[in-house]
Amino acid sequence: MVMGWPSITLDTGGSAVIPRVCPNCMERADMEWRVGYKMPLSSTRYFQTIYYCKACCDVIKHAGRAQLLQYLIGFGLGIVLLIVMASQFGGKGSGGAWWLLVPPVVAVGAAIGFGVMRRSGKPLGPKMLGRDFAAYHTGTSGFLGVGGKSVYKARRPEWLELLVEANRPKDKPGEKPF
Repeated sequence: MVMGWPSITLDTGGSAVIPRVCPNCMERADMEWRVGYKMPLSSTRYFQTIYYCKACCDVIKHAGRAQLLQYLIGFGLGIVLLIVMASQFGGKGSGGAWWLLVPPVVAVGAAIGFGVMRRSGKPLGPKMLGRDFAAYHTGTSGFLGVGGKSVYKARRPEWLELLVEANRPKDKPGEKPF
């Protein structure tokens, strides 16, 4: 969960230099991703372009497709299940008590199938930490985000150190940007 990841607060005046290092595997990154983060119980979404390597991009793309497929299959199963249940209990006959077992069996089968689908994706490389985005701009600090500093979270503290180094003032080499 993103909330438990290491974070850093930068005072960059509204824009930050993002290092061209993949936050997932720490390899050289050459592909841009516009990553959006939405805080729980908030309607605001924060976007930032973050660079990933090709191998991590392939894993992230596959995971996104698998999540979309899971949603569509789950939605379709729910609609079919509702139609079947309505036709059995809303019609002339009760259809027997065995129809009461259909929802839990479908739910357990779908959960097992979705788990297999998620794990059957592209294999993670030796340095990869996960199948999803590994760094986010999570908004600004301060009261209600007004007048605050930019907050970044990443799975790897090393990537946050590179972010701090990339945003260090050039005319003041010892000064920290936070």
